Formats: sequence, C-alpha cells, structure tokens
Amino acid sequence: MNRRLAVLLVLLPLVAAACQTAPVATPDPFAGVVEAKLLATVAISPTPGEAERQATAAAIALLPTQARATLIPSQTPYIGVFLGELDDSAAPQPAQDSVVLVTPVPLTAATVTAQSCAIAPDDRFGVNWRAETAVTAALGCAGEPAASFQGTIQLFENGFMIFIPGGEIWAFALGVPSGRYWYSAQTPPPAPEDIVAPEGLRVPTLGFGAVWASLPGLRQTLGFARTEESTSNIIIQRFIGGLLIFDESAGQTFALLGNNQPQGSVYGPY
Repeated sequence: MNRRLAVLLVLLPLVAAACQTAPVATPDPFAGVVEAKLLATVAISPTPGEAERQATAAAIALLPTQARATLIPSQTPYIGVFLGELDDSAAPQPAQDSVVLVTPVPLTAATVTAQSCAIAPDDRFGVNWRAETAVTAALGCAGEPAASFQGTIQLFENGFMIFIPGGEIWAFALGVPSGRYWYSAQTPPPAPEDIVAPEGLRVPTLGFGAVWASLPGLRQTLGFARTEESTSNIIIQRFIGGLLIFDESAGQTFALLGNNQPQGSVYGPY
C-alpha cells in the first residue's frame, strides 16, 4: 500500500506539468487560398428592344477617319558633273497608241547571189531562171545543197509528173508566164475507178495513178498520159521559199514557189 502511494506521488507532478504545456497547432492545408467568388451572369435577351439597341450603339466608340498623307515628290540628288538638261525635242516621238511596223526588204535578183547566201544554187540548173525577178525574190537563199535522184517521169496531155524515191510526187501543168503544180509527200492509196482513156492515150497507174485520181482538179487539168513511165535523173535543191527541179533527160529546169505546199506556182522550163 505504501509502495503504490509512493508511485502516485511521483507521477502526479509529471501529469500536472504535461497539462500546463501549450498545445501544438496543426497546419491548415487551405491557408492562403482565396475563396473563389461566383460572378453574376447577366442574361441577354434574344430579341433586344429599342432601348437596348440605343444603349449598345452609344457604347461603341467610332474611330475617326484619318486622311492619308500626300506624298510630295522631292528633287533627286545627282552625284557627279551636271552637263545640263537633255533636249529631246528634236528626236521624233511616236504618236500615242501607235504601232511601229518594220517593212522587210524583199530579196531581188541582185541580192540573191552566191556571195549573199551561205549555200549557192547548183550550176546544173543553169542561169536562165535568175532572170525572173519574181522567182529569185520568192525563192530566197538555198537551204541545202542540191541532191540527185534516179526518179520516174511520165508525160501527159497538158503537163507531166515526177516521182523520186521516198514517195514524193509532183504534177506540173505548164502555162505562161507561170503554171501550176500539185505536191504529194507520200503516195496515197490507189483510187479504183473504171476510167477508159481515149485512143492513143493512157490512164496512169501505180503512184502516178493514185495521185492523178485523188487530188482535186489534177486529172481534169493534166488530162491523160501520153507516154509510159520512164526513168530520169532528177536534181532537186530546196530553197527558203520553194525549190528548183532539173529533169536531166529533157535538160529543163523548173522553179516551184512554195516549199512543200500541196499546190503552188511553177515557172519554166528554163
């Protein structure tokens, strides 16, 4: 009993001291946080009245219109020696909205020569064709050297036809001062027709016959063939504006104006 009393006497002062100690404050997790305030929402009428529209218009500040600054040209500073103002009154001035046309100088017999052209006409064509001013001016300069072919020729009532290897065919109807020619770069398909030639004349066949029957106006102009086909050495030289053809069997030169055209004028024989 005395022992228990002694223990109580010892613990009693300790308990009293603990009760007098200041309590420890527990930290607040929401300290420093500002409480959010609810904003009042103003309901907008779907159909504003006249008073509301006037209030809205009065609240909008109109920006004043600013005038654009006018640029005043200043004098351009020149660096160097001033020689004075340029007087271009004497220089011819083209009219407003006018077009300046340059007229080409046509070639003539005096200008189309071996000296003025890079390629000279072949001597086998002779010189008689040069006397035709219209021919020399229209032909211009030669575009390539002359070429020789083992061709075919056939005589007709009012002209003749020439074929060279490769398929080119020319038909000539002669006249004064110029005649007419037809040209086919390739032999067309044959046109079968039951044509009977008058006695002593012939209907052309093969390539000549196809061209003779297919090109408009050719058969009526040339008429029927007077001879069979025969071989002949054909010399051709192409120019800027046409070509020269020399038939060696007859010794005749022809000038064709219009290079690789279906039809054109022919001058000769020379």
